[in-house]
Amino acid sequence: MAGADYLDDVRFAIQEDQGIDFVDDDRDPDRVMRIAVKRPKNLRQKIIAAVALQCGIKEGAVSRYWKEFRRMEKDTVADL
Repeated sequence: MAGADYLDDVRFAIQEDQGIDFVDDDRDPDRVMRIAVKRPKNLRQKIIAAVALQCGIKEGAVSRYWKEFRRMEKDTVADL
């Protein structure tokens, strides 16, 4: 009995979190939470500087390599 009450409480909390009206709506809530992660902004130049320092090459070269990698990555995904 206590287990069923606990599961009802969990279902209620999930429905409330997902904005599902628990009285009028018979939909089951999603059991997996979706977390939207925002990409950090304004870090590209710091990353380029750190890679250039670590590898002993110029920042311009690192920037070009990065752009080329992104271009190849985009082409690869487009081919799938």
